[in-house]
Parts: sequence; structure tokens; C-alpha cells
Amino acid sequence: MKAIFARMFVSRDAVDLVLRALPALVEGTRSEPGNHTFMAHQSKDDPTIFGFYEQFTDEAAHVAHSDMPHVREILDIQAKHGVRSIEVVVWDLKEPASN
Repeated sequence: MKAIFARMFVSRDAVDLVLRALPALVEGTRSEPGNHTFMAHQSKDDPTIFGFYEQFTDEAAHVAHSDMPHVREILDIQAKHGVRSIEVVVWDLKEPASN
């Protein structure tokens, strides 16, 4: 199983755009084959920082996720509205997730 921790740092102008896109991203990702968990967060201290935690069955499911329309929408926002940076760390889960 693959676990992904990501942080997205957006410009102040992009915050509302990301917030509007999040419901489709969350719902779409959770319905993808191979997705076990998807959680989106916004920093309490800095609203321009978003965090994501995701679990996918395997690398193929994670790669397929990147091509989904709901992911493309977030990537388009990033490209057009000045995302400051994105940090992504992919982990191999070494113990089963609890249900």
C-alpha cells in the first residue's frame, strides 16, 4: 500500500479557488479504484497551506489518480494562480491500516 503526504502552499488569491475545488477532489478521489483514504486539510494558522493524506492500494492506483479530472482541476489552479510550492512524500505502508 502507498501512503502519500502532500502539502500545497498557494497564493492568497488561490485560496477560495482551492476551497471550491476540494469537494470534487475529495469525493472523486474517494471513489477511485484502489483508493483507501483521502483527507484534505487547511492550516488553522495559515489558510494558504493545504495538507493531504492519501492511501492507495499500489503504485498503479496512485499513478491513475494523477490523471483524474478532479485532480486535473487542482493542478490547473496551481498552474494558473501562483502556487508557491508543493511537497509530496510517498511512503510504503509497513503495517495494515486499521478499519
